[in-house]
Amino acid sequence: VYVRSVASLEVSDTVFIGGAAITTAGIYVASSSVVDISSTRFIGNEAGGSTAIYTPSSTDSALAEVAFTGNTANGSYIVNLGGDSVVTDVDFTGNTASNLAFMQNLSATGIRVQANSSSYLYVYGSFAIEDVSIINNRGTYAYLRGSGTIDNLVVAGNRAITQGVYLVGTDIDLTNSTIVGNDGDGLNLSTTERRSMYVTNTIVAYNTDDGIYVSSSYAPELAYNNVWAN
Repeated sequence: VYVRSVASLEVSDTVFIGGAAITTAGIYVASSSVVDISSTRFIGNEAGGSTAIYTPSSTDSALAEVAFTGNTANGSYIVNLGGDSVVTDVDFTGNTASNLAFMQNLSATGIRVQANSSSYLYVYGSFAIEDVSIINNRGTYAYLRGSGTIDNLVVAGNRAITQGVYLVGTDIDLTNSTIVGNDGDGLNLSTTERRSMYVTNTIVAYNTDDGIYVSSSYAPELAYNNVWAN
């Protein structure tokens, strides 16, 4: 579906299956103020660009109860949300891509990422994220760049990665999370200011490299964490 220019787009109770395209095999939005997608599945699509959904930076997006299963993006993302994003109950399962997803200025509750072969789930800008799991993937990790809060993030059993979670920015607060059994470092933390990144009540264990690696000249604030056997 190619959307050239509309004020808003609503898609619900729809299945996109087995599509093939040079750019996007699902929904490509060239210009729209708002995109609202709910109760929709993208299954077995393949494209050279963003396979399932592409929106530009001028478009705000809302996804609720959306599943991406067995899609392939050759050279880009399964999902690319360029504007502000609100995401609730979204599943990524068994997809193959250079990078799994890009979401900007994200408010999210309930993202589940499992058995994919891809690079990072990339969140850029401001974010408020809770109840996100990234489990048993190959090459997939969480990459968050900007500022915001992350609560109840589970990253476990991921292979062929250099870190489970990569946090870059200021005013970032990671709490009540579990980073266990990944290849590479558990957490890679990078901040440009003192006392601007916090990790609290988080378990970091059984990762194959450092539990917590600080890749900047400023150290994060750590409190009430359990870090062992890395």
